[in-house]
Amino acid sequence: MTPLPRRHLLAGTAAAGGLLAVGAPGDASAEDRASAEGRGPAGGRVDKPFLALLTEAADARVAEVVDGLETVLGQLNNLGQARPAARGLRLLTSVHVWGDAAHHHDGALIAPMTRLVDALAAAQFDDGLYDQGAVHSPPDTAFSIVDLGLVYGLLDADGHTGTRAIRATLKRILLKAGKGLSTGGVHTPNHRWKVCAALARINSFWPDARYTRRIDAWLAEGVDRYDSGQYSERSATYAPIVTNPSLLTLARLTERPALHAHVRRNLDATLHLLEPDGEVETVHSRRQDQKTVKHLSEYWMQFRALALRERDGRFADVAATIQRRGADQTFDETPLGDFLAEVLDHPELAAPLPDATATPTEFTWHDKDCGLVRIARGGRGPRSSAAPTSPTSTRSPRVCPPTRRSSSGARARPSSTRSGCPRSSSRSATSGPRTWSARRTAGGCGPRCGPVSTFRCRRSTAAPTGGIR
Repeated sequence: MTPLPRRHLLAGTAAAGGLLAVGAPGDASAEDRASAEGRGPAGGRVDKPFLALLTEAADARVAEVVDGLETVLGQLNNLGQARPAARGLRLLTSVHVWGDAAHHHDGALIAPMTRLVDALAAAQFDDGLYDQGAVHSPPDTAFSIVDLGLVYGLLDADGHTGTRAIRATLKRILLKAGKGLSTGGVHTPNHRWKVCAALARINSFWPDARYTRRIDAWLAEGVDRYDSGQYSERSATYAPIVTNPSLLTLARLTERPALHAHVRRNLDATLHLLEPDGEVETVHSRRQDQKTVKHLSEYWMQFRALALRERDGRFADVAATIQRRGADQTFDETPLGDFLAEVLDHPELAAPLPDATATPTEFTWHDKDCGLVRIARGGRGPRSSAAPTSPTSTRSPRVCPPTRRSSSGARARPSSTRSGCPRSSSRSATSGPRTWSARRTAGGCGPRCGPVSTFRCRRSTAAPTGGIR
């Protein structure tokens, strides 16, 4: 792959101008539309409520980040945990460069930003790696480098004199990290894409054939996606936090638009995993989130990006729902205000969404790759957190019986997990009867379950595309 020229990201007043001129692929250029409508390039349309929501939330997070500075620095200095420090610096940077933020070019932010970047530089090993998660770990380092690359781009485009020293330190960190990331290995399938995204960030500023060769090598293995749309880990944590955003970054920074297809297929599958209250099904996951509650908010920018790129009304419906719920929903790893930096880095995300079309509320979805069956009947879909109006139970004894008997003939009682919904105990595919789990949609589950039942019928033995199991 030929090294790409440096990308000039938009920040501060530059971002304001860029945000006002964004458009969707397939449309006329922003300048042509503006001209036709009698407006200049800075008069294009943006989703002002969307930007206002993120700006207010980011400004509100500043006090939390500054007040927690000593704790974060302690985690970095004593435990090697670079990610909280990098994420805190990202939040402070977003409000410093964004012209509409209350903290725009706020001199009071320079000291905490400097402390964070200096500590990150001091904690970095000679090979460019950190101890976050594992000793001298390239993929765990990549999580921080992706954030720090975004920070450098925003600060550099903003060009404020007060951040000159911060930018110089960030440059040293990023170039140093490129050495370790372009040679080291990974622990899990999704780590490949995070390392690629980090290298793409660095390469966008300082092109280097070592970076692009490593990206090419990882991508040559193939993206680990099943035909059904799930990635090999089948996780509602790693798809929205790692794989999807990494592939979107690669598509943009390395000019590989074909990578959008993997994200689109994953979001298509995710539409069938949503509960009305914003939870995402995890029972089929191969990772530690199988028994935890995960939320739709982490998918927000991915649904928004693909809705804008492909004019997909279903994706627009999901993105608009998350925006409408605002702070009145659960956020997992990424607080509401932290999304502002992502939009400043990729201003096209601020364009108005296309018209929404209803997400599926009546379906029987059988993901044969994961052994998962989801049945929805008569609910309101993810737009509403109200209980379904249909009194019909969607549990199907033909698919998986709601109870089973033990060897002694006694009725087995499903274990109770989140929000009072019954789930069966799980058994491996080789140790006895098929595993399954089901949620009732009537008779006590309430609004948590909505209109959907889930059945986990078997363990998959098929390998996804890319050969990674």
